[in-house]
Amino acid sequence: ASIASVSRLTLTSLHKESQTAWQINGENNEITPSPQNRIGTTISVKDIFYNIPARRKFLKSTQTEFGHCLQAVKNLALYYPQISFKLIHNQKIIFYFKSSNHNTTNERILEILGNDFFENSSEVNANFEDLNLVGRIIKPTMASALAVSSQSYFFVNGRFVKYKILNHAVKEAYHDVLHLSKQPSVCLFLTLSPQDVDVNVHPAKTEIRFRNSQTVFRFIFKSLVSVLSQPLNNVNLISQN
Repeated sequence: ASIASVSRLTLTSLHKESQTAWQINGENNEITPSPQNRIGTTISVKDIFYNIPARRKFLKSTQTEFGHCLQAVKNLALYYPQISFKLIHNQKIIFYFKSSNHNTTNERILEILGNDFFENSSEVNANFEDLNLVGRIIKPTMASALAVSSQSYFFVNGRFVKYKILNHAVKEAYHDVLHLSKQPSVCLFLTLSPQDVDVNVHPAKTEIRFRNSQTVFRFIFKSLVSVLSQPLNNVNLISQN
């Protein structure tokens, strides 16, 4: 709805059990049949801020703004490996992530973050009461060697978020095995009861608040420390260096 109010947006969708696709026009909210014969949803956004020239003046370069769009779609694709995503920009296919037959995040992490990160990271799979944490974290010995080392992806109940407590938990977990100037790369998916998360802290919806932040912090910290302590004496060797 927010994008539809500042652009020429059309959304076309065909459900696998339907014979007809339908399209909604964001300008007039008119819903009409569509000739689309491919199962799935197509979202088209054109002329952003065409109706609010003052806002358009604050847009950065096309490359920069497209980079934000690219990252937003990648964030969605990371959490939904069972769904295929194709991004087209100026009639050019930028990427096409096919749906996973096994519905595993590992396949999608490999596709998006690359083989270097995947081969040099460890898998996380931890549970405590209603808290569940899965994903991959970079091995300390490779954190400074990979170009992806400064990237961190956090998802809470399917939502990509930026939250200081999550970053702090990761930083503390790596405290004894990684130089403080290095930022480890992680891709983590946390699920917990929706009643324990406030998602309305910020309009952008990327900032959240936990009802019991200390419990979440300790859970993530201990889960990562457990994984990082598994390789043969890596902790002691790196701390001595």
